[in-house]
Amino acid sequence: GSVVKPLVGVQNDGPSDAAVVRPDLTSTRGLVISCGMNPRYGDLNTHWMAASAIDEALRNCVAVGADPAKIAILDNFCWGNTDRPETLGSLVAAALACKEFSVAYGTPFISGKDSLYNEYSFENEQGEKETVAIPASLLISAIGQIADVSHAVTMDVKSPGNRIFLVGTTHDELGGSHFALVNRLE
Repeated sequence: GSVVKPLVGVQNDGPSDAAVVRPDLTSTRGLVISCGMNPRYGDLNTHWMAASAIDEALRNCVAVGADPAKIAILDNFCWGNTDRPETLGSLVAAALACKEFSVAYGTPFISGKDSLYNEYSFENEQGEKETVAIPASLLISAIGQIADVSHAVTMDVKSPGNRIFLVGTTHDELGGSHFALVNRLE
């Protein structure tokens, strides 16, 4: 059964960090499913795009209660024409980051998929051939275990006056973020 759904909050209109399901209704154990993706970051650096996608998927999984030692990840690469050296190079950079960060987090890849050559060619108004490629993007999905689904945590504020904590050191690192886009910081 569903324990934490994709949308949470009083009106179920806020995105959850992850979904939690209890496949066996006679058990308190459950599965946590989350994802991480930031294709705008790929416009700047595909290595760090991949690293941030892994980090986001793992953070989201742990945030709802998954045991960090019991998480596995999956990749889904969507790229343009890898016959072009710059496109292939950006794919290699992302793949190397996947290896680096899965090893660093001790989290194995258990499956993956790629969709390459995502391009469209057409004739423009001047009669010249143009080709448009999708931005390099990587979706990381994480699946983890939670020992007791009654301990699952949702990210929505529970009542007025709740405190929000920012953990860790912050830097001027908004490049490639949706926040930077909507606030015209790039």
